[in-house]
Amino acid sequence: MSLAEKGIIIRRTIETDLRSIYLAATETKEFCSDNLTADRLADLFASDNSILYSAVRKKNLLGFILGNVKGEGAFVEKIFVKEKFRTCGIGSLLLEKFLLGSKKAGSDIFFIALPAENLQALNFLIERGFVQSDNTINLHKKNL
Repeated sequence: MSLAEKGIIIRRTIETDLRSIYLAATETKEFCSDNLTADRLADLFASDNSILYSAVRKKNLLGFILGNVKGEGAFVEKIFVKEKFRTCGIGSLLLEKFLLGSKKAGSDIFFIALPAENLQALNFLIERGFVQSDNTINLHKKNL
């Protein structure tokens, strides 16, 4: 069954998503290098260089991806999917939307940083073509 058949849609983040994103982001550090502040989230939402997508079902936020484009690089600041909805394709679609949006904005390389202990996130990204840089877990992907 597809996500659409389950009533799940991936769309650009709208203002009414921000409160739910902030609450979810402050509850987890699973997929980013630091906490997301309310001010940073507001700045991302207002910036022309930002790319934000939300996964929703019946007005309920299930996941999101937040990042920005700087020159030829796109930086994922946070990606999150509620635990109950992991492994059904939401994270992959969020990442795909981000990569496509970044490519349209001129990016040809993508970066994401995550805590070293988050092997689930590391494996998720490696399975999607990201590679580790040096001895850190700052992942990047060259656009084909």
